[in-house]
Amino acid sequence: PQQLKKYLSYFDPQFVGLTPGSTEQLQTLANAVSIPFIPPDTSKPNYTVDHSGNLALIGPDGTQRGFIRAPFNTQKMVAQLPGLVERK
Repeated sequence: PQQLKKYLSYFDPQFVGLTPGSTEQLQTLANAVSIPFIPPDTSKPNYTVDHSGNLALIGPDGTQRGFIRAPFNTQKMVAQLPGLVERK
């Protein structure tokens, strides 16, 4: 959690990252939102983390509100994003 918080602060200090307690829970979440997940080999000191460029948008109530595939159409995303994250 601390590493994720540090990473997200590079983008915006208000960003909040959530991560499950186990790799199995993270795999279940990734599968549920159609995001590929391959755990990194953390036995090496300078391991890399591979990830997709897709975004799964999860609302405050925990439901999936949207899915945006890479590469992004920025104009379309800016137009649709407010409705996807609106509190209901």
